[in-house]
Amino acid sequence: MSDPIAPLPRPRPYHVGHVRETLLDRAGETLRDEGLAQLNLRSLSRKTGVALGSVYHHFESKGDLLAALAVRGFQQLKAELSEVLSQDGGAKLRACIGRYFVFARREPGLYALMFDAQVSRFEAVQAERAAVFQLFEDVITLTPVPPERLQIERLGRRTSGRIVLV
Repeated sequence: MSDPIAPLPRPRPYHVGHVRETLLDRAGETLRDEGLAQLNLRSLSRKTGVALGSVYHHFESKGDLLAALAVRGFQQLKAELSEVLSQDGGAKLRACIGRYFVFARREPGLYALMFDAQVSRFEAVQAERAAVFQLFEDVITLTPVPPERLQIERLGRRTSGRIVLV
């Protein structure tokens, strides 16, 4: 005979359909507030209330988690850069460069992670980084900057591009 008064299930601190996003949100907070050294799958499980097995279902390793954070960082950066694309000419280029540096200063841990050599090996990270720098190249191509003032250095597939105004 079963107990007529069964304990109620514990409420989850996250929505079941949004586990990955919940994990990434908390991982981003940990990266920002405590640093990369404090970020691991076990502590992420504890901080979010998500079972460790579920964490591993979404991220096979810490590297996968870090790559997903970097991808998210590039997507955030691209969204912020896209907000200024309606401006004209040189103002657009200056605004994009300004937004880029504001992002780097506001999120130094995430920015460093986005260009980390180990994390940069993930194809998804490479694709998102390429999309951000393609946006810059498009803005530069459409901006009337005298060629003698603009130099674009390509440092290879696995490293970031660099834009230098001389």
